[in-house]
Amino acid sequence: MIVCEKEILNFNDSLNNKFLNIELNSKIDENYKSLIYQLNQAYKCEFYGLIEIILKKIINNLIIDIFRLFYIKDERLITYFFDLEKTAYLDFQILLKNFKTKLHEFSSSHESLLQELDVLESISKNWNGFKENYENDSVKLQIIKNRLIENRNHFEMLIRLLFDLYISLLNKIEKTKF
Repeated sequence: MIVCEKEILNFNDSLNNKFLNIELNSKIDENYKSLIYQLNQAYKCEFYGLIEIILKKIINNLIIDIFRLFYIKDERLITYFFDLEKTAYLDFQILLKNFKTKLHEFSSSHESLLQELDVLESISKNWNGFKENYENDSVKLQIIKNRLIENRNHFEMLIRLLFDLYISLLNKIEKTKF
């Protein structure tokens, strides 16, 4: 659990203290709830590098879980998110590309999600580290902070849309069981 001085001094849990203001459905796995809590704690403590890592983890896991739910009946399609030769999940950029390609199969109203994924694709290219050579780590942190703050609404909208798609697929599966 992430705890920092700011949290001890400020017990106010207002919108300003959260990076994502998302209330999760009871069907959502506890791991996601924990990740969002950790992300908001990292934001309170201004751990911007950690925020990027947790955001990537949430989005990566949601995309994989959506693939799993949708392709539950056809294990051959696992290759959209899993490399059978390496026995590992695909790299984030490849996973994102595959998801965008298959999105029309998951949802008929996918345009807003596709737009948010396009924004994510351009932002996430820098998630694998900086290619630039900076003299000072504080410059890197300022760039990360600015990028996160500028795109905060996109991240929140994207994650909401992914959770909505995930829940709708769960509901479809539940209906077919009965």
